[in-house]
Amino acid sequence: ENNFGELPPAKLSGYVYQDAGNDGIRNNETGIAGVTIILSGTDDLGNPVFTTTTSGADGFYEFTNLRPGTYQVNETQPANFLDGIDTSPAGTVTNDQIAAITLAAGDNSTENNFGELPPAKLSGYVYQDAGNDGIRNNETGIAGVTIILSGTDDLGNPVFTTTTSGADGFYEFTNLRPGTYQVNETQPANFLDGKDTAGTPGGGTVTNDQIAAITLAAGDNSTENNFGELPPAKLSGYVYQDAGNDGIRNNETGIAGVTIILSGTDDLGNPVFTTTTSGADGFYEFTNLRPGTYQVNETQPANFLDGKDTAGTPGGGTVTNDQIAAITLAAGDNS
Repeated sequence: ENNFGELPPAKLSGYVYQDAGNDGIRNNETGIAGVTIILSGTDDLGNPVFTTTTSGADGFYEFTNLRPGTYQVNETQPANFLDGIDTSPAGTVTNDQIAAITLAAGDNSTENNFGELPPAKLSGYVYQDAGNDGIRNNETGIAGVTIILSGTDDLGNPVFTTTTSGADGFYEFTNLRPGTYQVNETQPANFLDGKDTAGTPGGGTVTNDQIAAITLAAGDNSTENNFGELPPAKLSGYVYQDAGNDGIRNNETGIAGVTIILSGTDDLGNPVFTTTTSGADGFYEFTNLRPGTYQVNETQPANFLDGKDTAGTPGGGTVTNDQIAAITLAAGDNS
């Protein structure tokens, strides 16, 4: 019994992979190459162990020729990925570390895996919705609008950040974890509120200047979360002395201080009623109007007899005594 005992070496391996399901289960998901894995620990002879390797094209890494001992593997977090769920059949898992892996002679410890998450993105446009239909048809963007992102990620962490729309109205939030988010728009000056639309994927619930309940999975790119805005319309004209009595205003003298009444219904179904008075040159104007159908009524000025009234453009209108009705204004019209 002058014997020579030998030890079959142990092995320890696993994968670094994109955990698309964010569930810690490797379902033939895409591996991540070139990630540094550090093995450390103490073997059965009391010797410290320290060595590194990198994951291959399929995300696989392996340490071979190991003595019995207690080991741990640490991952260097790969660039362009967010930290996911790490798993081990035998070790103690903490962030980017699997520790207390006990190996006997000849053991092959597999599936010590590091799951990573491709980050999600959320984007959209703030734009002038000339058609007032909530459909972005290469319409003009609105720059410098503040967009607020808030929500809760898959780890239960609150999220709050802001950005501003670019020259083309585009905004984007990147490097997002899976979670449920909402975007809020700060209403831009000099525009009226238009139709907002939720993008895909992720869906969303649309209310005024807000798209909420956007659910993002790992790697999602939710686009076209858009905020449509309306350039306001205007309606103007003159009260004037029609010396030619022909209904054609040829730089004739204006009549000041005449009350003009605007009424009608806007595109949201709201009734509109407001008044103004003509200026020294007879000019009157109503600004900041939503799309809608309007009419203007003149209070007949004292010391003048009723003359010919005329409808302007665009918008047309039906002319009766001291009234121009059925003036249809679209977003941005200047009638």
